[in-house]
Amino acid sequence: NMGDWCISRRRFWGLPLPIYHCEDCDHLNVIGSTVELRERAVNPDMVDALPELHRPWIDEIEITCEKCNKPVKRVSEVGDCWLD
Repeated sequence: NMGDWCISRRRFWGLPLPIYHCEDCDHLNVIGSTVELRERAVNPDMVDALPELHRPWIDEIEITCEKCNKPVKRVSEVGDCWLD
């Protein structure tokens, strides 16, 4: 009865899921590329300054919700390395 264990981890080194949940409108924003991440980032310069697209650095990036235009943060869960 372990459930969706491979996508519910909160470890530092897992595969960061490119999903940003908006708590205001409940919309799930999914980022498809680093280009899209930069375009939708609240502060695009922060994306350019990332040493890599993993935790903890990626967790500092906020994007604009495509539905309500509010700033949103990435969900904290990571995927297991075998999903990569």
